[in-house]
Amino acid sequence: MLARAFAEDPLCVHLFRDPATRHRELAAALAWNVRYGLRYGDVLAPDDSLDGVAVVLRPSDEHFSERRLEASGYGRIEEVLGRERWARFDAEFGRIFGDADAALHRAVDGPHWYLDLLGVDPVRQGSGIGGALLGAVNARADAVGADVALLTFQPSVLTFYRRYGYRIVCEGVDASSGVWYWGCLRTPRAGGAGFVRTSGPASPAR
Repeated sequence: MLARAFAEDPLCVHLFRDPATRHRELAAALAWNVRYGLRYGDVLAPDDSLDGVAVVLRPSDEHFSERRLEASGYGRIEEVLGRERWARFDAEFGRIFGDADAALHRAVDGPHWYLDLLGVDPVRQGSGIGGALLGAVNARADAVGADVALLTFQPSVLTFYRRYGYRIVCEGVDASSGVWYWGCLRTPRAGGAGFVRTSGPASPAR
């Protein structure tokens, strides 16, 4: 499902250039995001389907450290990509995401939750699943007074995030690939409810 959701994302298109193998390779990479969320954050999904998924990470100085990457099986992506494709993916993803993440941290002052992933099956987009997932993330953050930050490489979703209270705090382009990024931030509001099923560590808002 996530591979279908991100099949046209500019960063994913750049990283997985061959349309014939993109779905399989992208599925392996995004499965790692979910595994990471299960270990170090929360994974949210609708009550009645797996047509959408959100992964949110709580504040930590160790996010995406070598230890956490290894523990969450980041290297298992190589089993699907093969050594040559893996080396390119690891270098390109590390550079592009790393630069964007550094810009986001310069723009966001203090601890914050990080929305690592939000994807909805293309056949269900527009049905309210994405809004329900993002609303659940926002409600949890509001309950503890937390900011939520995110990075996106897809300009078409910026209006959606603005609708749910996110504002752009940084943007830029990777000169080598031409891939743009936008960093967004939402500050907490009082109240909020409407949670969906979650997996991952227990949290005060569960």
